[in-house]
Amino acid sequence: MRLLGLIFCIGLAFHCDIGAAKPFKKVLVISGGGVNPGLALGIIAGVQEKGWRPDLIIATCGAGIGSAIYNSEQSIAGSFEVLRSWEFYKTLSRIEIETPNGLDMFDKLKKAKNTFVYPSLFAGNLLHAPEEFFLQLKNPEFNQNPALPKVIILSARAFFGPSQVGQVRPFAPIFQQVYFTDAGTAEYLKGRKLPKKYSYPFTTLTEDTLAISEHDTITASRAGGADPYLLNPSLVDGYYHFSGAVDLFPLDLAVSLGDEVVATYPASLFQDYEDVAVVSGFGFKQTTRALEAIQHKDVKWIDISGADDLSFNPSRLILLMRSGIPTDFTEFQLGVGKQWSFGRDRANEAIRMASGKVTDIRFHLRKPINPKLAEDFSCKNANEWKTDQRDSCVNDKSAECNRALAKKCVPIR
Repeated sequence: MRLLGLIFCIGLAFHCDIGAAKPFKKVLVISGGGVNPGLALGIIAGVQEKGWRPDLIIATCGAGIGSAIYNSEQSIAGSFEVLRSWEFYKTLSRIEIETPNGLDMFDKLKKAKNTFVYPSLFAGNLLHAPEEFFLQLKNPEFNQNPALPKVIILSARAFFGPSQVGQVRPFAPIFQQVYFTDAGTAEYLKGRKLPKKYSYPFTTLTEDTLAISEHDTITASRAGGADPYLLNPSLVDGYYHFSGAVDLFPLDLAVSLGDEVVATYPASLFQDYEDVAVVSGFGFKQTTRALEAIQHKDVKWIDISGADDLSFNPSRLILLMRSGIPTDFTEFQLGVGKQWSFGRDRANEAIRMASGKVTDIRFHLRKPINPKLAEDFSCKNANEWKTDQRDSCVNDKSAECNRALAKKCVPIR
């Protein structure tokens, strides 16, 4: 009887597909890093230099552009050449400041806190880009060669348009998470549901996701780069598409698809205006999602803290907003070269640390996010705060440091 029971259990395991092989062995997750086109390409180069060649690359937001370039070139040298090219520089230069007055953007984000109406995401954003990137790639189609890495670029499809902005929105999902990829990879994503754990019970997304394989990487990276209130969306198949920030840290997806996952570690918690922008659209705080993402144990992390200092993000001069994209081509080449080197060096570091291990490598992180800081973040549980007399306080015993006098609280980043 014991033998029959054992045979039955083994048969049941096979029938239920317990322990079934995942479709990919090595998955690289690159989260968006603002206007930082060289970062993703540098990371891809860095992991490969250390002998870790991904079978699948999952990219969100700005990382989609770098992933599209690599998908086209399939070589480090070729990707670097495109990154530093005049054609690519002119493509990025098409992104311009749409709302130059910082007070106007502040007022718009203030109104965004009204989550009972459809958000104003189609015009009056900080940046404006043509709906098409006009990026010339020799192989813009998603790669389907079994011997080469596949790419997934995330986006969010909206179920509303400009004419509905300001109207009361229904108590129902208004976005859907989208995966742009090749036809073969799309098969692994069909029927995929959003996880019910984490922050998703409060989201404005449908539980069902959508895999799309009819468009090229240029269309996908443009659709996945449009952060709410930051950049105007892209119209694809009659629907407006927004940012890969819909799942900025797609680790649930990565772990379900691959045996080994290497991912960029959230560089910091998010500013209040960033949380407001995402809450208004997708119904959850990006800070909360970041804190959830770092709970994953089946990941080797790439520390990208400090990458923002090298990005071409917009900045403010008094009340005027200005583009961070260099106006000089030589300066642009120097800038993307620094981004590339940064990404490559940090990826080298991650693969080198505890070589051969994949699970939860954190000891090389420079300023890890404190996972205890979430919705209840305040001066009481802050790692660091400041007073009028001191720019940085880390304990109450230091001169002129007292939490009761704190003027601003920030987590260690």
